[in-house]
Amino acid sequence: MRRGDAEFLRRCRAVHILNQAYVQVVEGAGGKVTKGWVEKTAKAESNFSVAQLRMVEADLAEYTKDFTPEYIAAIEAVAQKQNCSIRAIIDRREQAIKRYLKRGSLKTEDEARIAMGVLADLEYDISGEDRATLESVMAKFEQTIVGKANG
Repeated sequence: MRRGDAEFLRRCRAVHILNQAYVQVVEGAGGKVTKGWVEKTAKAESNFSVAQLRMVEADLAEYTKDFTPEYIAAIEAVAQKQNCSIRAIIDRREQAIKRYLKRGSLKTEDEARIAMGVLADLEYDISGEDRATLESVMAKFEQTIVGKANG
């Protein structure tokens, strides 16, 4: 995926629509969405880099991970009116974790951020063995970062 190609533009549009659905559902239930989040995602269709797009997708997956199935269904219902799906973003996150486990390494800070989110979530559906592997992968990545900073 590259900035400006059809897949990038489709995913930017989806993030924008899903953000609107997220805000509508959360605020409709009496919750608050921070102004920074709204501003950060408001530029989705025109100014995102690929890294920013992936970060916002990861944020959406992270923010909705503790939502009840009813909340997810409400977001999905709003988003599907414009042919988008929050499930697709959540599924991409789960596929990413499987890739990190299979590869045995993290390549970028974005990947590390996703892995940290999973490790921090004790209720995330991951086996004890996979959790230990992911912790090891995360530790290797952190050592690499420290090594680069020191030398």
